[in-house]
Amino acid sequence: MKESLLRGDTNTRRAVKLIQTDFLVNNHPIHVAKNKKDLALFLTAEGVLVPGEDAGTFKISSLLQIVPKVFLTSSKVDVPYHPSTSALDIFKVLMQVVRVFDQETI
Repeated sequence: MKESLLRGDTNTRRAVKLIQTDFLVNNHPIHVAKNKKDLALFLTAEGVLVPGEDAGTFKISSLLQIVPKVFLTSSKVDVPYHPSTSALDIFKVLMQVVRVFDQETI
C-alpha cells in the first residue's frame, strides 16, 4: 500500500488528495462522485478504503493504519488524553494536527 501511494504520478497524487479532502475528516461512508470513482476503487484495492453499505459509498478502513503509512509527515507522538478522566484531549489533538497540515490543502 505504502509504495503504491507514494508514487509520484498524477493519478496517485489525486488519490492521496481524495483521502485528505474527503475521508480523513469523516469516518462515515461518503458518496464518491462519478469522476472520482476510479480513484476510490484504486484506494479500495490498496486497502485504504472499504465499500460502504450503499452503492457508490466508501469509508476509510482505519485511520490508525493509514495515516502513518501514507502521510509520512504525520506526527509520531502519543494520542493525548486528560490525565484525570482518560478522555481524549481534543484541544491538544488539534494543536498536534495543525502542525502537520498540508499547506497546499489549507
